[in-house]
Amino acid sequence: MAKELSKKETSGELIDKQMTVLKANTELSEPEIQKFYSDFKNECPSGTMNKEQFYKFYKRILVSKEKDLSFVDNMFAVFDQNHDGSIAFSEFVLTLAMLKKRDLNGTLNLGFEMMDISGDGYISYEEMVDFLEKILRLTDPEDKKDMNSKLLTIGIFNMFNLNKRQNISKKQFIDGCKNNQSIAEIFGFS
Repeated sequence: MAKELSKKETSGELIDKQMTVLKANTELSEPEIQKFYSDFKNECPSGTMNKEQFYKFYKRILVSKEKDLSFVDNMFAVFDQNHDGSIAFSEFVLTLAMLKKRDLNGTLNLGFEMMDISGDGYISYEEMVDFLEKILRLTDPEDKKDMNSKLLTIGIFNMFNLNKRQNISKKQFIDGCKNNQSIAEIFGFS
């Protein structure tokens, strides 16, 4: 959906179809969407946000308490829904709306998207190790003294009956977190 909307966003104005789709898929009113759009265009006159602009935004707005900016690549991958290397306004607003939702499916979907850096619809062994290393950096040293991202990943892949050359699909991940308390706890979804 974001891909088809983003094609026309660089023109400078939101068209009726874009506004209709954004209102239908977010809890934002038309004036709120227009204000977001105006602010977005001021920050990103080209109509899209590149990774450098996103880094500045992430650092200024989203990272209020975190000292570690290691999740910026993961978050960029979540916002860049069509994986073209930039974030269009529709991708930006739709992702912000998704981040505001606190239902289990939305949270699990976000967790999956944060790990799937490649955007191929699967989590590889390497992607999960990288993600868990970042999580462990944010964890209290006392809580993580016996934790190792590679061993955790091997254990998770074993729970899915996979080896490290195989990948976890979105459905497997979501179902696994819903049906296996151990997996849910590892990712903080319990």
